[in-house]
Amino acid sequence: MKQQESGYKVGNILKSLGLIIFVMIVNTPPMIMVMQQDKLSTMHIWLGCGVWFLVACGVIAFLWHHYHASFFVQSPRLSGRDFLIDFGWAVLAFVLAVAGTLLLQKLTGQASSANDQAIQQIALKLKDAPLPLVASFILGIGVMAPIVEELVFRGLINHQLFNKNQTIWAGIVTSALFAVLHITNLYEFLLYLPMGLILFASYHRQGNIKDSMVVHLINNIRACLAILFMLMS
Repeated sequence: MKQQESGYKVGNILKSLGLIIFVMIVNTPPMIMVMQQDKLSTMHIWLGCGVWFLVACGVIAFLWHHYHASFFVQSPRLSGRDFLIDFGWAVLAFVLAVAGTLLLQKLTGQASSANDQAIQQIALKLKDAPLPLVASFILGIGVMAPIVEELVFRGLINHQLFNKNQTIWAGIVTSALFAVLHITNLYEFLLYLPMGLILFASYHRQGNIKDSMVVHLINNIRACLAILFMLMS
C-alpha cells in the first residue's frame, strides 16, 4: 500500500513537471520568432504565427478541460465585486514588484530582472517586426501566458500535489515553481516569489481559477501597454 502511494506521488510530481512544458510551448515561440525575424521570410512569419496561435489555443483548451474534468472543480462567473478584489490584488502585485525591483537593484546593481530585460530587448526588436509578430508577442505575453500559467501552477500542479489541508505548502511550492521559471539567479527569486504568492492567494480566496487569471492578466497587459507605448513613441 505504501509503495502504491509512493508511486502515485512520484507520478504526480513527474506530471506536474511535465506540465511546465506546456507553459514553454505557449510562451517561447513568439519570442524566438521576434529575435530571429531577420532570418525568416514573410511567408514563414505568417505561417509560424498562425501555427503558434492554433497550438496555443489547443493547449489552453486541453488544460482547461483537464483541470475541470480531473479534479471536479468549477469556475463560476466572476461578479463585479470579484473583479474589484482582483484589481486590488493586481495593484498590490505592482507595488511589490516595484519594491522588489528596487531591492534587486540595491543588491545586484541590476535595473530589472533578467526576464524583464529579455522582454525589453525583444520589445526593441518589435519596432522592425511585421504585424503578425507584434500581434503574436503581445497576445502571447498579455493573454496566453497568464491563462496557461494559472491553469498549470494555481490549477493543475496545486491539485495534483496537495490536498485541501495543505494550503500553506501548496502556496509556497507552486509560487516557488512559478518564480523559478522566470529567474536566472537567487536574487530574482525574491522578486517573483511574492507575485506567485499573490496569485495563489487570489485563487485560494474562493477556489476560482478565473480570479488568479484576472490578476495575472491585469499585470501582464499593463506591461504590454507599456511596450505598445514604446513602439508608438
